[in-house]
Amino acid sequence: MNLPMFSKLFFPMDKRTKNFIVGSLAVAAAAVALYLAFADRSPKVNLDSYEVLGVVTAEETAKLVGNKGQVLLIVRNTGPNKNPSVEAELKAFQATLKKRSGMGAVIERIPVNPMMMMATGGGAPPDLFLKALQAHPNISAVVLFVRDGQALKKHRQPKKPVFHSGEK
Repeated sequence: MNLPMFSKLFFPMDKRTKNFIVGSLAVAAAAVALYLAFADRSPKVNLDSYEVLGVVTAEETAKLVGNKGQVLLIVRNTGPNKNPSVEAELKAFQATLKKRSGMGAVIERIPVNPMMMMATGGGAPPDLFLKALQAHPNISAVVLFVRDGQALKKHRQPKKPVFHSGEK
């Protein structure tokens, strides 16, 4: 069988069209290769400033409560999609408090969906904030890693300092 005759019979196109198709296939293959090479890599976030914020917040909280007692940390529950900056700040906060004898931290993750965030201005809903305070009656301080919204103003308890860290 004569191969040039076969190609003319089944692929009747000029040289320019063939070059265009071959070039397009090469570009598509390169795009797929690049996608597969970088698809699973997310950009690395520099968390140093959040870690420093967690350390400083913990140190200042410890000073204000006399280096003793439990600190309630209120954080928005983001489900399986964790916020790396908040998680880094929390981890640094907890690690700093662990170094001090007589200090501890309790984390309360408050579930907040987008509609509730709009209703509360991004803060902890007052009823969930109050429930968290009632669940931990012996705390020395509260540190919010969410916007305080109206909950902080309505339910501040005397002699329990409330600090805000994170979103403004």
